[in-house]
Amino acid sequence: MSILKKLVARFTSPSSFTARISDISALKTQYLPQEFWIELTSKCPFDCVFCSRAALRGKGEHMDFQLYKKLIAQMRNPRVIRLNYSGESIHYPYLSEAIALAKATGARVELVTVLGSAKPRVIESLVKEKLDRLTISIHALSEPVYQQIYGHSTVTSLRENLALLQSFKKTYNSHLPLIDFAFVAMERNLKELPFVVALANDSGVRQIDIHPVIRRDDIPETFSQELIAGNLTSHFRLSLSQALGDLEAAYPCIDLNVSNKELEHTPCLGAYPIAYPSLLPEGAKIFSCEQNPWDTVHVLANGDLVGCEVRDQIPLGNLNNSDLHSIWHGESYQVFRRNYAAGMDEKCRNCIYKLAYLSDTAMDVKSYFRPDECQQQLLIGWHFAESHHVWSSTNDARVVLARPLNATHLVIAGMLPASKKADVNVLKVSLAGAEHKVKNSSEKHLPFKLDILLPQGLEQLIIIDFNVSHVFTPQQQSTGTDARQLGFLLSEIKCL
Repeated sequence: MSILKKLVARFTSPSSFTARISDISALKTQYLPQEFWIELTSKCPFDCVFCSRAALRGKGEHMDFQLYKKLIAQMRNPRVIRLNYSGESIHYPYLSEAIALAKATGARVELVTVLGSAKPRVIESLVKEKLDRLTISIHALSEPVYQQIYGHSTVTSLRENLALLQSFKKTYNSHLPLIDFAFVAMERNLKELPFVVALANDSGVRQIDIHPVIRRDDIPETFSQELIAGNLTSHFRLSLSQALGDLEAAYPCIDLNVSNKELEHTPCLGAYPIAYPSLLPEGAKIFSCEQNPWDTVHVLANGDLVGCEVRDQIPLGNLNNSDLHSIWHGESYQVFRRNYAAGMDEKCRNCIYKLAYLSDTAMDVKSYFRPDECQQQLLIGWHFAESHHVWSSTNDARVVLARPLNATHLVIAGMLPASKKADVNVLKVSLAGAEHKVKNSSEKHLPFKLDILLPQGLEQLIIIDFNVSHVFTPQQQSTGTDARQLGFLLSEIKCL
């Protein structure tokens, strides 16, 4: 019996062209993770006021490099590899080698650092090894506030190292790594934000991610001015909103990206998934999040695999005594995915980064896809849908549709970008064992429309798999400011 027949709970009347699936976790789970957060080290010379690393990890440890190589060897077409978590990866003794191995997988390789304590040879290696993206955590630029927040290094060292990084990029004639800033917003450092934005403007940095402070673990600092019962106080929310509004007007060329929707009024949940930072109400489900359990994973320095930074004290397996595939498809991960999707995991219910919706026990699957109402039918490999289209986020993507009993054709419309790495970019569309192709040999985006004859005896729920030979990042290729990896654009699918 096929997996679809096992998952279909029941069908509605043929006239509505809608089927229902009771459990979509199996259909949404990638064969192996596509996005990795790898904790090269849990050691860090800094003692940031908002960080729980020391409380949870003590002195910390470096990941054994043989374990790292084992992990890299077990990946399959990863999309993004982020070489950091709780420690300062800039001090990992095999950082250059780690970047090179990660780059060899074809993934986009990223790193977050405070940068101030980095040695010149390490900064040079970031450029030589062609690290794709470097996020520099800058929470203050006046020395007293900097020391109060970080407890190590100096503003002068930060500025010197940033200048050195830019100098190495010129020496090697490289646009990599792309640089952005991260700013943890607190009451004590809001007046520092204009200086950070000014530094970004002077340095050619065009994106700053703003993270309103959170307190997940029992650390000495309570953040009583910023938080009450885990939520932002109205006073701090207003102060941060006003500061961002003023800076957006003064620096329109810089993207001040708030990492979650806490500053906005929380909307009412409905059938369509939306960002929902508040506690999940009864009857609601989780559609996804930035670190969803279907394609992302954290690997800690000791080899533990955990779902995300919120659940980093709940290991789902360890690479020292098992392999990536076995853990990823093991019982612990499967149970977590089901609880996550059903809105039953307590840590996920209260997570500020989730996308949620209201639903009964099953998911409605329609005979068409429209971004404004069929987000749930995008199973794997997609960015969040926009008003009239959706971009695939990796080489492989999947959609589920309901087939009306009298349907004979499947129509697929979209746009396939040109390839910058080869002469031809190829999109493969697979359905019921048959493969259909779209080829773009031009230097421009190619609009396309496929009309596929549906085979006889097709089930009422059908899976369409997509594979694009090349993904691209507009920001990296200097064709736009979008830092996402993009495959192809899907504007419509429908059974006729």
